[in-house]
Amino acid sequence: MNLFKKMFGDKSLTLAEKEKAIKYYEQGVNEKNIDLAINLFQKAIDLNPKYAVAYLKIAKAYYTKGNFEKVEFEVKRKYFTKSLEAAQDALNIECCQDDDYQLTAHLLIQANAFFLGDFETSLKAYGNAINIDRNSRDAILMFVNVWTRIEAAANDMFEKRVKEYYISFPSEVILTIQQVINMLIKITDMYDAYSVSSKIEDLLNKLITLVDYTNKLDIARAYNNLGINKILQTKDYEQAITSFKKAVSIMPDFVVAYFNLGNAYIDIKDYKQAIASYKNVTNIDPEDAGAYYNLGNAYDDLNDFEQAIASFQKAISIKSDYAKAYHNLGRVYHKQKKIEQAIENYKIAARLGDENTQNYLKSNDIIW
Repeated sequence: MNLFKKMFGDKSLTLAEKEKAIKYYEQGVNEKNIDLAINLFQKAIDLNPKYAVAYLKIAKAYYTKGNFEKVEFEVKRKYFTKSLEAAQDALNIECCQDDDYQLTAHLLIQANAFFLGDFETSLKAYGNAINIDRNSRDAILMFVNVWTRIEAAANDMFEKRVKEYYISFPSEVILTIQQVINMLIKITDMYDAYSVSSKIEDLLNKLITLVDYTNKLDIARAYNNLGINKILQTKDYEQAITSFKKAVSIMPDFVVAYFNLGNAYIDIKDYKQAIASYKNVTNIDPEDAGAYYNLGNAYDDLNDFEQAIASFQKAISIKSDYAKAYHNLGRVYHKQKKIEQAIENYKIAARLGDENTQNYLKSNDIIW
C-alpha cells in the first residue's frame, strides 16, 4: 500500500485540497499545544474525511488529555470517548488496512474502552491487537488490567451471592453476572488464554451455580477451549480430559469436544477410552470421516486389525479422496502380511498426493 493512499485514501480530492490537508496535518504534528493540534488535525479531516492518520492523531491526543489532565473524571470520560470514536473511525476507513495502523487503532480502542469501563469492547480490541502482534506489550498490560477487574467481580459475586457488581475504578459501572460470564468465555478463545485458564474455569464453575445461563453452547465451548489450553500450557491431560467431559456434559451433542477428548486419550495411550469418545462422534454424526479415521488408528494401536480395517474403509466410503485413510489401511494390511492389498491401498494414497506414501513407494521402486 503506497504512502499516498495511507495518508489520504480519497483520490477525488483536488490538488489544492490535498496540499491544504497535508499542511494542516503537518502543523498538527509539530504543534506542542495539544488542543491546537487537535484543531489542526480536525481541519485536515474536514477537508478529507478519509484521512486515516489524522484520525489516529486525534485519538492519541484525546487519550493523552484523558490520562494526564488533572480534571474531573466526567471530563476525562469525554476525552476517552472522543479518542475511542476517532480510533474506530480510523479502522472504518478502507485505506487504513496495514498492520501498523490497525494495531495502533486497536490499542487505542482497548485502552479507552478500559477507562470507560467497557471491558467487553476492551477485550475484543485486545483480541484484534494480539492477532496482529502476539507480543504487544501494551495490549498485554491492558489485558491484565481488565482481567484483574473481571476476576475481582466474579469472586465478589460468588462470595456475596449477587448477580451485579459495582466497580468505581477506572469508571463507575455495574457489571451483571451475564456480562462477566460472557467475558470469561471470550477470554478462553484468545491466543494466550492458557495463562489464566485455571482461574477462568474456577470462576465459571462458581458463577454458573448462581444463574441459569441460557446459552449452554457458549459455556460448553469455553470448557472445550480450557481443555485445549491446559494441554498447550502444561500438558495436563488429566485436567484437560475433565474440561472436555464438562463440555459434553453441558452439550451432549458437542462433536468437537468429544473429538478433543478422544485425541487427549490417544495422547496418553488410553485407546479404549479414545474409541468410546470417537464412537460418540459417529453416533452424533455418522458421516464424520475423521472420526472413523481416528477410530481406525485407535483399533490399530490395540492390534485389533479387523476393526481398524472396517473403520478405515468406512472413512473412505464417506470421503473417497481420503489419502491418509488409504495409507493407514495399507499399513494394517501390511501388518497382516497381506502385501498385495497393502500395496494397492498405498498406490491409491500416493495418487491422491500423500507424500509419505509416495516416498515409501519410491524407496521400494514401486510405481503408482
